[in-house]
Amino acid sequence: MSGTHHLDANVILRFLLADDPGQSPQAKALFDLAQAGRATLFISHVTLAEVSWVLLSFYNFERGVLAAALRDLLLHDGVEVDDRSVMLDTFDRFGKVNVDFIDCYTAALAKDRGCSVVTEDRDFRKFTDVTTRKPGELVESLKKRKD
Repeated sequence: MSGTHHLDANVILRFLLADDPGQSPQAKALFDLAQAGRATLFISHVTLAEVSWVLLSFYNFERGVLAAALRDLLLHDGVEVDDRSVMLDTFDRFGKVNVDFIDCYTAALAKDRGCSVVTEDRDFRKFTDVTTRKPGELVESLKKRKD
């Protein structure tokens, strides 16, 4: 059965960790088949966030190692992800700056879309390529506009 198949986090974890004698070889075989062009493996942004959280929280991965592993995963032949460049930027940010994964993702999306991030979170100041606005500032700015 060829085609595109959506991967759950547990398959990706077994592939990356090679820690389960029953499941890990099957996960590796699946990625090998995708690399050979026999299937396409789709990974959602939410699944990548879950994998990141599990590797960081339960397996105590160092941020740089985690970012490099998931970046390599996205570049693996036979793997598809929406907005690949946004996710690659997310992992670059995550590996370099001590900011939560979701904030790295939000910053990468804002940069890609050319928009600001509306937030009270000071962590976004760590990204020099992203403009931030406080909600109150935006409210006042929008109120001043004439329809």
